[in-house]
Amino acid sequence: MKKYRASAKRTASRPRWPKRIEGTPMQLREDETNRLIASRLRELRILEGLSLVKMGEAIGVSYQEVQKYEKQQNAIYSARLKTIAQTLGVPISYFFDGQDATARGGELRIDILRLAGKLLRIEEHNPGGFRKLRGLINALAKDEE
Repeated sequence: MKKYRASAKRTASRPRWPKRIEGTPMQLREDETNRLIASRLRELRILEGLSLVKMGEAIGVSYQEVQKYEKQQNAIYSARLKTIAQTLGVPISYFFDGQDATARGGELRIDILRLAGKLLRIEEHNPGGFRKLRGLINALAKDEE
């Protein structure tokens, strides 16, 4: 039986696909857009009070896939983005509006959304406690209502 070896010429040749040029204006815009979509997805999911598991079930993927979307490890294709938007009750344009504003303060915004979700639950289950808490927050912020 004859053995075949890969020719040295083939391995020494240049790769078939050109390398992606890092830092091109197009790539930077794509990265910024992907970051915005991932951030908006996470914000909305948290605001709606959905766990990764519940979100995954709602859009037909595993919770790991949702997590990868939010961490920008996997791309969200247009059909999936449409399903996500419908599930969360927002237009697809929501994921693209205000690109400049979301780039700053993403984690703070998520913390605020989490607190807002908790405040809504407090208001729902304990209206008296909610009024006291609102008064305390206004006093701390030195606001009058």
